[in-house]
Amino acid sequence: MLNFWATWCPPCVEEFPSLLQLKYALWGKPFEILAISVDDGGFPDIQKFTTGRVINILLGSDPEERLARQFGVEKYPETFIIDRAGRLVEKIVGPRNWAAPELVSSLHALLEQED
Repeated sequence: MLNFWATWCPPCVEEFPSLLQLKYALWGKPFEILAISVDDGGFPDIQKFTTGRVINILLGSDPEERLARQFGVEKYPETFIIDRAGRLVEKIVGPRNWAAPELVSSLHALLEQED
């Protein structure tokens, strides 16, 4: 899962804890979350935001939004579900509650298909 977000984006901040919960829900499965921040301040902005939180997902920084542009990101947050072969399964624009049972189940099902 590839997620583009920013610390200045209220929907992104609201969504972030559910990304962490999703990672725990799929613990032990061949599943990773890479959350790419587009904050102008780069990693220092990310560090301020994550201080005091247990972070179990991969974090990246794209302050010039080069990667975001390559993926055609239109607004934040925006998430791409990518299978193990690197194929786009789904593009999701806007926030989601990633800990919602139906989303966890659909990702479980996708992972089962790929085994």
